[in-house]
Amino acid sequence: MDDGVDSAEQGGRMATAMAMEGEESAPRGRSRERWLRERLGIPETAKQVLIFAETSHWDPNWLHTSEEYFDLRVRDTLDAVLRVLEAEPARVFSMECVFFLRMYWERVPERRDELRERINSGRIRLTGTGITTPDTTLPIEEAIVRDYLSGRQWLRSQGIAADPGLAYLPDNFGNSPALPAILRAMGVRFAAMSRIDGMHFPGDDFRTPGFYPRPGSSARALHDLGTLDFVWRGPDGSEVLCHWNAFTYFQGDMLAWRGIIRWMNRVVGWSDRSAWHVDGKIHGYAKRLGRVARTPYLLCPIGCDFNDPIPDLTGLLNRYNDKRFPRTGVFAVNAAMEDYLELVSEYRAILPVVELDPNPYWMGFYASRPQIKQRCRKLAGTLLSTEKLLAANDVRESVEASELVNRAWDRVILSNHHDFITGTAPGRVYRIEQDAWLREAEQMAAAALELAVASRSRGDEEQELAPWAPPDFVFSDGKLEVSTRWYRVVIDEAKGGCITEWTVPGAERNLLRTPSNDLVVHRDSGGLWRMGHEYRGGSFKELDRVSRRRAKLRIEPQRRVLTVEVEAELDGRPTLRTLVFAADSPVVRMRVQGEAGRRRTVTCRFHPAVRPEGLAMDVPGGVVRRELGKGHAPTFWAASSFVHLVDRQDSRGMAAFFGGPGCVTASPQGAIEWVVLRNAPREMAWRIVPVPAHPARGENDEAHGLEYAVWFTAHGDWRANGLPMAAEEALEPLGADVRHVHRATQCVVHAPPHVMLRALKRAEDGRGRILRLLTYGRDPVTLKLADPSVRRVVLCDAMERDLSENLLHGDSFTIAPPGAIVSLRLT
Repeated sequence: MDDGVDSAEQGGRMATAMAMEGEESAPRGRSRERWLRERLGIPETAKQVLIFAETSHWDPNWLHTSEEYFDLRVRDTLDAVLRVLEAEPARVFSMECVFFLRMYWERVPERRDELRERINSGRIRLTGTGITTPDTTLPIEEAIVRDYLSGRQWLRSQGIAADPGLAYLPDNFGNSPALPAILRAMGVRFAAMSRIDGMHFPGDDFRTPGFYPRPGSSARALHDLGTLDFVWRGPDGSEVLCHWNAFTYFQGDMLAWRGIIRWMNRVVGWSDRSAWHVDGKIHGYAKRLGRVARTPYLLCPIGCDFNDPIPDLTGLLNRYNDKRFPRTGVFAVNAAMEDYLELVSEYRAILPVVELDPNPYWMGFYASRPQIKQRCRKLAGTLLSTEKLLAANDVRESVEASELVNRAWDRVILSNHHDFITGTAPGRVYRIEQDAWLREAEQMAAAALELAVASRSRGDEEQELAPWAPPDFVFSDGKLEVSTRWYRVVIDEAKGGCITEWTVPGAERNLLRTPSNDLVVHRDSGGLWRMGHEYRGGSFKELDRVSRRRAKLRIEPQRRVLTVEVEAELDGRPTLRTLVFAADSPVVRMRVQGEAGRRRTVTCRFHPAVRPEGLAMDVPGGVVRRELGKGHAPTFWAASSFVHLVDRQDSRGMAAFFGGPGCVTASPQGAIEWVVLRNAPREMAWRIVPVPAHPARGENDEAHGLEYAVWFTAHGDWRANGLPMAAEEALEPLGADVRHVHRATQCVVHAPPHVMLRALKRAEDGRGRILRLLTYGRDPVTLKLADPSVRRVVLCDAMERDLSENLLHGDSFTIAPPGAIVSLRLT
């Protein structure tokens, strides 16, 4: 890094309390809290401090495309930000993501120096280094990591030293319960969010606010604890200090207005900057927030979508402090959210430690436009495979492939956004921009993989696949019986082509209670965000099952597998289920393709002979156990790549694997189903009333479907059956590219079977390679190097900041994982 960037980084770190590294910056003999208060101008006599943290929530492409948003609001908003910062020396404004900052930087070059100075001096604060504010329930954790890493690298390349220790996700529709593991892996200390299950949000339901927080929900749990601040502990033990915006992420936007809302810089109401109105608002915010605070600090967020800064905010707050503070003891100040969390962190010992699963906030978006989700998952997998090939020690450097990978990652990162991968943008935005971005990324990823395979050293010749024969089968009287050493499966045409029997050696009883791999159609009044039964006036009702009528089987023995296609009719439309049986695997791969009618959701149902107490599933950052029901009946959960039901008595179970995020529900009787087709355009109550807060509409009339696989497991839980690793292989293609990747990684490092090698890539700063592991625990792990050129292995974080001395001893090293996600630098 050149001297200019070094000096900028130093200036940025010295500018604000948030950016300081360590307590040595505080004067000796004074507490850190007192020092922080002094820096923010908070008097010692303040009994409570109300911090107004102001931003403007920017969605790259929700109701409009990114180009439209930039022209409509972003440029004007950033121009306004720079004006108010010039006019108000004590003013602070925050930005949630790098995407539009980067666009402004590129298109308004004359303001780059001013923008850089404002960020490096702490007047503009970043609430994270993400290119987007990513959804954390649907992308794989590596895509989320790359989001923040890419943003940080772009900032560094422009001489911007901001390095916030915060991840603010104001508008996510729930978050992964393992998010603390991802944040810890990135070196992030603080988190903040708004939408959690069971809370009230204006305009998204016809129930009265008194209905909330819902019993049994995360919102009720935090309400009962009497706090909006808590230590969030993930399933691997990772912890992050977290704040919940219980009263929306735009609680303070109407500070100087009367009316309903200020959105897109338009006001449904009128301006009122009088002391009577503004002081009353501040008093009301402090009173409401004070009821759920365990510390002297209260946070009032400002930042509805695409709003300009509030004019003369510091003047309004100073007026209040001059008149009201001496009587109330409540001091109001404009600062950054990270300043607030720094102050609250001084009280960490009195805050509750909560293993929070803030889901399901909404459930419909788990399966809205499943094509997007599956394409994003496949793209991320292709890019990770290509990086592994390019980082192996037996390939010739391919600069072109590396550039294609970087450009494709940029598009995949953008798809993380909570209105992109979620499928919650209108059909027009999806067609014009989101689909185009994905197609561009798919072309680049395919070209990069081809170049990476071609760049491997000579002598890496193709090896013949093992000459497995297809499984034995008998087809008679409309029934197909398939037998391997792993199972015996019967498919019955008369039962809609469903699986009627599944037995395994040593347990000849049927493992199925009712015909399975059944397709079930539901009338769904919901829309892109929610299913119909999630709100008052909506409905979600079963209409039909494919098992009620006869189907037709087509059977095709192939070199290594037996492929069975099942043609059947459901809801007056044709469907195609494909099953692939392999003699060398206990896993049966399957796929559904079809079209869902308007206001229809189609699920695939299995009914194994188990009585589960809960569901185990992977989520971005870890594996969790979830209840069968929480808040809704049925309750659908987002599973990243697998779900596992285990019988409460004999611990036998069934695992399902998904080629994209799974939208899964199960009953106490053991029936489990997941969404395979969905076409719910917009949420309607009582069939005719649209839900005000959810204006986006999007039909999904095109053919789509889902790839999945099923495995009846032996005794034991997900860990004993190695399900994370099995999920990675269950739907893996059988081609040469996969074998290349496996051999490439084995040329660098050998990992134990229970450790997943998620990423192997060139370091961003050019110093060696970065190895990322998923350990799903904290037991010591020993890895053996296969690359003799490696002389140094150090622990680093996911932002590629080194954290340890050399760990390498001979040709191996042992680590005690600090969390489920471990990053290492090999040089």
